Amino acid sequence: MPMNRHLLATAATAAAVLMAHPATAQTVGSGSTGFGPAEGSLLDSRASGEFQANLADLRLQRETEVGKNCFKYGCLIIVNQSKAYDVIGLYLAAKPKPGQAAPAWGTNLLGTTPLQPMKATWTVKSGDATMCGLPVHAVMRQRKDKKDLVTVDGTVDLCPSPHQDAILRLDVTK
Repeated sequence: MPMNRHLLATAATAAAVLMAHPATAQTVGSGSTGFGPAEGSLLDSRASGEFQANLADLRLQRETEVGKNCFKYGCLIIVNQSKAYDVIGLYLAAKPKPGQAAPAWGTNLLGTTPLQPMKATWTVKSGDATMCGLPVHAVMRQRKDKKDLVTVDGTVDLCPSPHQDAILRLDVTK
């Protein structure tokens, strides 16, 4: 009988480890890995334990895969260091051509999910040599009144750089 209790305790510990949530700074909105329902959704609260365990396994596999790619190609880490502003837009543009007045901005990389204050997200640098030194434009909105907009412009490297990550830190100081 003591052996069965030991196995049960080991299984419970393994399940608790698989169900652990990532650190707050590693999550953005719902499903930073792209798997599973939004946190607090009806599906999340009614899902069976086996379903939850399978989702946790998929998240762990995805995180491991992305981590390997970060080591291989490098990652871009985007940090919102502001305490009162959401990052509501993050746009990249191709390098301006000679004679071009302003860069042509692409679509919002954050989609409809803002990057909340004191949070971070990351992605694998999957570009080629032309993706070095790209113009970046961030739009930040004050959380309290949602009226005060601040824009931040700079450059970011998305060209592969094995074992070297790039960090884009966004902050508003007044």
